[in-house]
Amino acid sequence: MKDLTEKFRAIIGSNTNWRFSLFHISLEILRSNNINCSFWEGEETWASIIINDEVVGYIWEKYPLIAIEQRVISQIGSMLKDVGEIHFIEVESLSSDLFKIESDEIISIIGLFVNATDGGSYSTFTMEDLWFYTNSK
Repeated sequence: MKDLTEKFRAIIGSNTNWRFSLFHISLEILRSNNINCSFWEGEETWASIIINDEVVGYIWEKYPLIAIEQRVISQIGSMLKDVGEIHFIEVESLSSDLFKIESDEIISIIGLFVNATDGGSYSTFTMEDLWFYTNSK
């Protein structure tokens, strides 16, 4: 299980024009390279990156974060190399790699859920869980 506390501290502290400009520029770059991106403006806070009808990553509108599967990280990373500060979380699988955040402040800021089945711990979430529990306006 990988601890993402410091990574999220850096992401939250990023001083970029991400939400209002660079997020949308990133989507356009991917789309112009024939990468499908599903994003419902005004309803969702994450865009799904889809290759060959399979979700391989998520881009957070709120913060410069892309959770992406290993097999496509170099392809996506090279397309977005000139966009600015983007933090990548590389996973083998969006639904099985386990992560934790050990800061109540960060958990509160990003709106992460409490896993009641784990005794109120934040120690067992996947990128798919993060996407699901933080993907509404």
